[in-house]
Parts: sequence; structure tokens; C-alpha cells
Amino acid sequence: MNRGALWITRTEPGASALAIQLAEQGYNCITEPLLEIEPIDSKPPATSYDLVFYLSGHAVQNAQSRPQGNLATFAVGDATARRLKEYDLSVEVPLTHSSEGLLTLSREYRDAKHALIVCGTPTRDFLARGLQDRGLHVDTYKVYQRIVRKINVGDLYQRSEVILIESLQCLQAIARSLLGTNTTNTVPKAIIVPSERIADAARDLNLFRVTRSQGVKLEHMLEALNRVELCD
Repeated sequence: MNRGALWITRTEPGASALAIQLAEQGYNCITEPLLEIEPIDSKPPATSYDLVFYLSGHAVQNAQSRPQGNLATFAVGDATARRLKEYDLSVEVPLTHSSEGLLTLSREYRDAKHALIVCGTPTRDFLARGLQDRGLHVDTYKVYQRIVRKINVGDLYQRSEVILIESLQCLQAIARSLLGTNTTNTVPKAIIVPSERIADAARDLNLFRVTRSQGVKLEHMLEALNRVELCD
């Protein structure tokens, strides 16, 4: 496969940042996020916590205040950590940038009693359930919601050779737009997803040829793109 058009579906500003990096590698990028971020006017928690988890950069940006207390702060990935460090916070990042990685990393804090998860909606409850299973009291502070944008999904699907999909919500939104249209009669489109959970959901749809990346960084995308090319 030549270096044709890649549709980047992730939210801004991550979409444009990745597009610039991929363009430097010779890829033609379609930067058209499928979701947009809308802040939620929610009250920040008043309780003190031992552990606080930020599940995205948007969670950092839209939180109305930083939680109080002698706490350990966790970021799901490097981009989220960079935003937190702007507040002079010491931040821990798991090797695996996911809720699973955060849960594993938090096990080092055996004396923790109270945890806060700062996130958007919709969101998985995996981390909250895992912490609760260990006996922690967990609060969730939802500070934004992801809204599906009104864009021509069918046209973008046809124009792209590979689609970079970062979330299950993106995958489901694309599938809803495509099902029942002539687009579904074409050869399945190549997509790259960052987790096995999203990969399994994509395979069940029978609309895509799925390649799993090891994360959302540039090096992860390039490695996955090389494997897509080898399969064609």
C-alpha cells in the first residue's frame, strides 16, 4: 500500500498534532475528528483523597479545581502527564497507557483508602470497579462529555485508506453511519486501534480490517502502519 490518506478521528488538539507528525513521515492526513469535547458544569469534590487519576488531557483541562489532600497523582498517558505537570504536580504514568495500566500501578499504594477518578463521559468503569474490589472508596468527577460531530462519515470512509480510531465511541459512531449503506458492500477498510477491547468490537462488526497498535504515540502509529502495509 502506498502512503495514502489516513483519517485521524481523535479529538483536538491531539488530531492536528498527530497529523503534523505523520505528514513529516510522508502520510497524507485527513484531520476530521469524529467527536468534540463539551465541558460539564459539575461541582468539584470537597473530599480529600489518597489517589487521583486523570484519564485524559481533557480531564485536566476541564476540571474546575485540583483535588485536595496528600495524594498521589496518576495520568493515563504522557500527554495527560504533561498537562498536569504545568501545575507543578508530581505525576506517575503506567507503562501501559490504559485503565488497566493505572490499576496495576496503583497497587503500590496499599494504604490508600480514598480515590478520585477525573474523566469524561461516556467512560469505562473498569478502573473504578478494580479499585473498589481492593476496598477503596471511589468517587468519579466527570468534567466533560464527548459529542458526535455532524460530518459526512461515508465520504471520509471512502476517501481514506486507513482510519485511526482511538476510542470505542468513535468506532461505534462510524459503524452506525455505515451500516445499511452501499459503503458496507466495499472491501473492508483498514483501521488501527490502540487496544484489544476496541479491536474485538471492530472484528465483530465485519466492516474493517483491524490492526492493533501498542498505544497512541507516533512510534506506535508508525509501527502499526508498517504492519498494515505488509498485509496488503
